[in-house]
Amino acid sequence: MMRLGAFFLALPLASLSIASATPDQVGQWSAVHNWPIVAVHASLLPSGNVLAWTDYTANSGAQIWRRSTNTFVPKSFSPVSLFCSGHVLLADGRLFVVGGIVGLQDDLGPRETTFFDPAGEVWSQGPLMSQGRYYPTATVLGDGRVFVSGGTTTCGTCYADRPEIYDPVADMFTPLAVTAQRAFKYYPHNYQLPDGRIIVAAQDDKAIDTRVLDLATQQWTVVDSRIIDGHSSVMYLPGKFMKSGKATADMQGYPAVATTFTLDMTQPSPQWQATAPMAYPRSYHNLTILPNGHVLVTGGGTTTTKVDYANAVHAAELWSPVTRTWTTLASSQRPRMYHSTALLLPDATVLVAGSGRQNGRSQPDPADQQNAEIFSPPYLFRGPRPVISGAPDVVSYGSVFTVATPNAAQIASVALLAPGSVTHAFNQNQRYVPLAFTASAGALSVQAPAHGNLAPPGPYMLFIVDTNGVPSVSAWTRIGGTGTLVPPVPDGAFGSPLRASRLSATSIGLTWDVASCSAPGYHVVYGTRAGLPTYQVAGGVCSLGTGGSFTWSGVPTGNLWFVVVGDDGAVEGSWGDASAGPRKGTTASGVCGKTSRVNSGACP
Repeated sequence: MMRLGAFFLALPLASLSIASATPDQVGQWSAVHNWPIVAVHASLLPSGNVLAWTDYTANSGAQIWRRSTNTFVPKSFSPVSLFCSGHVLLADGRLFVVGGIVGLQDDLGPRETTFFDPAGEVWSQGPLMSQGRYYPTATVLGDGRVFVSGGTTTCGTCYADRPEIYDPVADMFTPLAVTAQRAFKYYPHNYQLPDGRIIVAAQDDKAIDTRVLDLATQQWTVVDSRIIDGHSSVMYLPGKFMKSGKATADMQGYPAVATTFTLDMTQPSPQWQATAPMAYPRSYHNLTILPNGHVLVTGGGTTTTKVDYANAVHAAELWSPVTRTWTTLASSQRPRMYHSTALLLPDATVLVAGSGRQNGRSQPDPADQQNAEIFSPPYLFRGPRPVISGAPDVVSYGSVFTVATPNAAQIASVALLAPGSVTHAFNQNQRYVPLAFTASAGALSVQAPAHGNLAPPGPYMLFIVDTNGVPSVSAWTRIGGTGTLVPPVPDGAFGSPLRASRLSATSIGLTWDVASCSAPGYHVVYGTRAGLPTYQVAGGVCSLGTGGSFTWSGVPTGNLWFVVVGDDGAVEGSWGDASAGPRKGTTASGVCGKTSRVNSGACP
């Protein structure tokens, strides 16, 4: 039986006394571990180690934490301060850091970017952005490029309002058109939707309306004009969002809120919907997606004062996407508010660290929390853990891959979770991708994501979860193979989009998931888009069946485009880029118009 990996376990604890509850009901916190820094920024690396830094990078301000030995290795980097930067992981596993601060002067953002190589554990400088950015957001795209927006340049009202895209192949930034210009001050909560558009679901410093940016047209569209609050947010399923609490950066002394909202961008007319509130009002809290698809909230305070520890919220809460309600869990020992962080670890526990540095300067702050705690959610106390005994190191888009496990018959869900990279109540890299699968003796056959908009190329933790809701320890894998797969485009009248990936310098793999294409017949054609496209027929009449695929060898190198064309001109097809590099042009996704001749120029 085919199962979709989106298993959610309800936790009916509404009437439970937390004081008398057991770990299988409310989870358990570790002892407090001293750290050499305040973890203002924290990123899980593909090595399983955590890279964290505080408000400066000289004098051991950046540290690698090795959980296996609970030891720290200083990783200082002095060319630019990385305080208040944005960061995501690239397709090759490197951490990419954008912006920071110049001279520890608030709102003065550098143009510099920085790489951290988790293999050699070394920093290096990247290319310059077009604008300086303090409090920017980086968002990895489905083709491996990085969308950068938001932040300030030289003053509190000097906005870095023109988004730009980093191309890791060319190692350079390209600003978007003036039509894409929009002022987001501090850490806009950007996400890429399954259709390729960018949504801004929230913002660090204030409640905002909700808009999407079409990267093809470089135009903004309003999704929900209402001003809906939220200080932390997640995309808990592809195209589905939750946010909660009160957004604030410098507005001190106001009451926080417990409100929670959801948005389903897969619906025709999406709008934010109010759901059951958290048990506690919160600002400065962190939302972390767990392997079972639930969302954990940690930290925060009941006021907007940055380190009002007398009003800190110590209790964690768990949100169910099924019931859309919160369950109160065990309480941490230390307060976690402004400049705190939370990361899902490969063993399905959650690292919670930091808080303090409210003055944003390198001298010690009396409120500094130079320590961390590890939270073990209730699912870790509900029985033995399923085991992944084998999984591929690399997974290609649209493929079916095997996960070996002696617990195959008991598995309820399979999911990929991107390693987190978090600061200022927003995790810029976390992502939950449920996967369909079938079980057999000792193994699962798992369907990989169809395209990069669902799971951008890069490293992922692969989790399996059993019918008791207990997750495995993750297996690391990398999605994307050796090439870039075209995201699907809006379907035309016929079937689903053609998908292509470069398998080598001289071969292309194609898949086209349709029920039948044997009559009246369809041709797959390709071209290089030099000037007006002149497509050449390749492969003859399409004979792909459902889930079919085939490989062409001897195709030209470079930026190639493929189109499905009906012989009778009665259907529409789709086209896409199979380049090993990023997509070229702004019309890389679309629907090919009806055409009866392959070189008619009817398809842009």
